[in-house]
Amino acid sequence: ELITVLKGSCSNCLLSLVTVGAAQAAIILIGAAITDFPALMLIFLITFTCSFIPIIGAAPIGFVLGLWRLMNGEVGQGLFLFLIACFAGIIDNILKPILVKRTVNLDGVLTLISIIGAILVFDLPGLFIGPVVATTAAHYFYKGKD
Repeated sequence: ELITVLKGSCSNCLLSLVTVGAAQAAIILIGAAITDFPALMLIFLITFTCSFIPIIGAAPIGFVLGLWRLMNGEVGQGLFLFLIACFAGIIDNILKPILVKRTVNLDGVLTLISIIGAILVFDLPGLFIGPVVATTAAHYFYKGKD
């Protein structure tokens, strides 16, 4: 039973990371497309890759694109990209707890705390360790309370 729970927790954790990364990259991509940036596929791939890096995430890519527009004198487009970058950074804190919570009926705040705590303790592996440990523990803790 433990292996089944761990297997489900691991696959759910990986799926949530990929989904959130794709959502953040899509948000930055839409902002870049609206402001007429070339090489949109490259922007998507870099943003998607950076979304897996704790603390940094996908938002700095949007900030760099916005800074590029500001340095070229396009203030409106630069500020728009700054807003898009902020939204892409925040969406991680909204989507990840919702997606991780699907495996076990776990409180969203507890899920967010387990993700943040594990990242602080374990760095990059904490993205995987925190949700897996929290959902596995919650499964056994709440097992008889459904």
